[in-house]
Amino acid sequence: MMRPAQTYVANDNDPPMIAPLGDAVGFRSFVVEKQREYQAQQNAQTRRSQLGPWRIFHSLKAATLIWLLALVGASVTALSDMTPGYKVLGWMAAIWSGLWLTFVASDYKKPRLSELSLLSAIAGFSALIVTAVTHFGLPISFLSGLCLFALATLFIALLLNTHIALLTSIAASLLWAGLHFDGAFNLSPIYAVVPLLLIAQTAIAFRQDSSLALSLCALVSYAWLGGLGYQAYLSGQLSPLYLIVGIFLFATLHFRVAKAAEDRNLSTMAGHIGLAWTIASLALLGLQLFFIHPEDFFWSSAYENAPLIQAIWVTFAGVTALLIAIAGIIRRRHARMFMSSIILMTTCAAIVPVTLWYHDLIQTQFEAMTLMPAFPSMTAILGGTVLASAIFFSLNNIRRGRFFLSLLGLGIGGLQAQLLITSEFMWLENLILLGTSFFVSLCVITMLGHVNETPDFYVDMQQFEAVRI
Repeated sequence: MMRPAQTYVANDNDPPMIAPLGDAVGFRSFVVEKQREYQAQQNAQTRRSQLGPWRIFHSLKAATLIWLLALVGASVTALSDMTPGYKVLGWMAAIWSGLWLTFVASDYKKPRLSELSLLSAIAGFSALIVTAVTHFGLPISFLSGLCLFALATLFIALLLNTHIALLTSIAASLLWAGLHFDGAFNLSPIYAVVPLLLIAQTAIAFRQDSSLALSLCALVSYAWLGGLGYQAYLSGQLSPLYLIVGIFLFATLHFRVAKAAEDRNLSTMAGHIGLAWTIASLALLGLQLFFIHPEDFFWSSAYENAPLIQAIWVTFAGVTALLIAIAGIIRRRHARMFMSSIILMTTCAAIVPVTLWYHDLIQTQFEAMTLMPAFPSMTAILGGTVLASAIFFSLNNIRRGRFFLSLLGLGIGGLQAQLLITSEFMWLENLILLGTSFFVSLCVITMLGHVNETPDFYVDMQQFEAVRI
């Protein structure tokens, strides 16, 4: 018995799947993002509807009108001969109306108006501080006012997650740091705020994924530490040798943090990596000049420091080594380093300040074991390290297609070779020491740059599963 023929009808209006078969992951992320935007709009409308008779204060037009009136009133009080009390009231009205418009404009998805009103609130805050100091005798110096302004704007950036407040805080810190290059060095308790301020600014810049803010944070950090060290050196409280080692430590920290940030898919870290590596290498070249000519007048106070400055330097070295280890742990979470590599990397960075701190013991043991003078033979050790680092840095960046950084590596390698060739101490024993240091350093750097591929695949699969679900 023959079966009846079945008729198939093409119906494109009833697809078998809601999501396309091709880019399922991208389609899913697009749908989730649109759902979040829709939910945020619904929540904003719900909040506005629940305000009742107070809904007018959440109106964008009303908030903008109040803000403009407050700005006009503050300008009139500032330009007229009114009493200081009216000026304070005018600036306070500008501050609070600007902050309120910032909140309302962000709720209405008006980012430019939100940033502009916040900028006016920050300007009103600075004017309020100036008015309080000039008319009411508030005991705040210019540096203390800058510190207060930087902290206040940083708090606003943390609270509202706004970019303009973060840039304003960094600009105030940069102005504060620039003042260290003019005048005598006077250590004050207010400088204890500086490390916390810089760390908080950098953390918020990472959270906002702002390349401009990160670059300015690096500039402020170098200006701060360079200005403090320069003034301490001019006043005779910090020796040039300790200053160079401090520059090396901070540049190494900058290099490692930039590498960790690059692992977190921040694509603008190439400039930071090149700058930090170059500064660290130049600092090692400066140390070699000390080992070659320790009798020069520039190194006359190589080991002489003020007790307080020496304690600060030791604390700085310890904290920097700890932060370098933390940067390595971050890279380990992205499967870019092993725990053994983190320990080795931190140890290599800490060897330089430890050698400087125990220089007498290190010099005695070196001469006893090698039967060679520490000065200038230790230059061969540092020279081999810099040459290996320059070669590896150049080859690695050629592989990544960053040819400008590879040229930097070749330039540092050329400077190192020129320093060794023109030196008069490169006899046979030092050549052997140079070659040994070069190959050992190359092996160590290769171990530090080794990548475990299995965790990378595992992390990618986890991310894929999270998106798919």
